[in-house]
Amino acid sequence: MDNAAKVPYQAVLTEIDSTEWPTDFDGSKLDLRPFQYHMGKLDPVTVMVKRGTKDNQISSSTYEILRGVKLPNVHPVEIFYDKGYGWLVIPCIDGTLMGWMQSEHGKSMFQGEGDEKQMSQQFRDMLIDICNGLDKLSQKRIFPRKFGIGDIYIKLVSGIPKIRLLLTDVQKKEFSPSNVDFRGKLDDIITKCCEIRSIQLNHLSRQFKWCISADPKNFSWITQSLPDFLKSYPNAWTTREKECYLMNIVSGGHLPWHGVKSRIRGSPNDDLKEKGSPIDWPRNIHGSVIPELLKIIQLGGKWVKNPDDRFDYIHQCRNCYKHFSELPAENQSDLGGSPQGLIAKMEEWDPNIWIKLYHIFGALVRM
Repeated sequence: MDNAAKVPYQAVLTEIDSTEWPTDFDGSKLDLRPFQYHMGKLDPVTVMVKRGTKDNQISSSTYEILRGVKLPNVHPVEIFYDKGYGWLVIPCIDGTLMGWMQSEHGKSMFQGEGDEKQMSQQFRDMLIDICNGLDKLSQKRIFPRKFGIGDIYIKLVSGIPKIRLLLTDVQKKEFSPSNVDFRGKLDDIITKCCEIRSIQLNHLSRQFKWCISADPKNFSWITQSLPDFLKSYPNAWTTREKECYLMNIVSGGHLPWHGVKSRIRGSPNDDLKEKGSPIDWPRNIHGSVIPELLKIIQLGGKWVKNPDDRFDYIHQCRNCYKHFSELPAENQSDLGGSPQGLIAKMEEWDPNIWIKLYHIFGALVRM
């Protein structure tokens, strides 16, 4: 191989001695070659080169599509060099997601005790950043022909890992929901990360994973983009966030009142119904509403609700939360002893209650 090669604009790439090759986070050799980039009288800059292979060639058309693209989480490409199976000159990067997962850093991607773990906030943020990069590209009608964990790199910014997508085979095509087909690939990436760490996800993280890979038709009534939808996903909500969500759902400030009722009474999410019961009043093994809630209804007045109406269940929970101090002491005790105790009771009655509501309404945006 030539030790120096000319590229456009009178620039020169000089390969750095291979003993100085950067290593990945797990100590393996990074699949990027380091070079010095010389341009006229300017000081040389260290860059990296992504080299195509026989099975994964890099074309000038990919470079022409990606050149000048400046998007969060998408690593820029500087120059294409028509050598071998194609070279892309890129700014320096620190490692790969695969290397990160296989290193000690991978331990921080999951948390919790027991056989099943929950995705850490850091790992969730990484996945959202991957979604964000692909989503922004699709809005520019740029779609990867092939995409997998090997295309995901990490740049350390003040010690914090930031996702960078390094794409080497893309195409332009018209934007349509059916063309945004990266969800299944993201599911594969999460599965691979779990395999690397020998992790089984708990039910909350499994729901988050399912949401990433689900058919967009299951969420056609939600206006947020997938990254925005995931940012507020309830698998890591605090009690305060749950309280606010309960209060705001029924307020009608984010959706006309009839819309709130119709969505809760008949969730359009068929796939969610297959994964668990639709939102409903908690019932005992005989199919009757649990006594704690029947006794509230029997108080009369504003506490009277229809136990056959799913909307009335959420309305009653909000009613009890908002007017908790007005309930008799016995009823307060039945509902957990405090407004926060009521929130915990709702989860005891249905561990997926917040996820089910979020799948129906998404992040609440006031009208």
